[in-house]
Amino acid sequence: MTTYTVAVLDAGAKCGKIRLMNRLKQMKQQIKAYEQRQQPLPDYLKAEYLDATGVAVVDVNLAGQTLYNPLTMGQQQDLDPALYATIDEKVYNIPSVVPVMIRCHGVASKEQSHVQSLFNKHYDFILRDKKQDLRRNAIKSWLLYLLGIALLALYFVLAKVQLNVVGYEVLSIVATFIIWEATDAAILQRHSLRVAYLEAAQMALAQYTFVNTTRGK
Repeated sequence: MTTYTVAVLDAGAKCGKIRLMNRLKQMKQQIKAYEQRQQPLPDYLKAEYLDATGVAVVDVNLAGQTLYNPLTMGQQQDLDPALYATIDEKVYNIPSVVPVMIRCHGVASKEQSHVQSLFNKHYDFILRDKKQDLRRNAIKSWLLYLLGIALLALYFVLAKVQLNVVGYEVLSIVATFIIWEATDAAILQRHSLRVAYLEAAQMALAQYTFVNTTRGK
């Protein structure tokens, strides 16, 4: 490859890099302009969901829809997963501190109490699961802290008596790592678990109303 060819390739690479940087800069400007045009979240929630009492109302059209999961039956009967997915998608935009009301349209009168009981059972199980996650996280954090402190104490004892134990210096590194993992579990992981718990509690405490219902046979 000649010097001229190398120079041409190098110049082409530089031009491509410049074009990419310009494109990224332009994209950042477009994103910034788009975000400035966005409606503030409180205003969006007020217009889209909130009623006069400050409750977020989620309307669900169930007229002519499949209410129940066809693969479930008896005491284990459950609602169609698509129904839960739709509600969860809508509620995702609503802060967990805002109370929620699920307003179901087109449900036969004879089905209302059963549908509401299935809603309650579904979100009650989720809330229980998220609470268990918090408990397991607390136990994990304390166990890691205790293990890390024990190993660190052992390291200081060995260092003080100056025993010729192969690899005892590694105890300090291992103990520090374990304590860091405990801190991560107690702060970062627990925060996300706490958010998930509050979101589950929001749905477990949700109200359910039925409007424009059809008369059951």
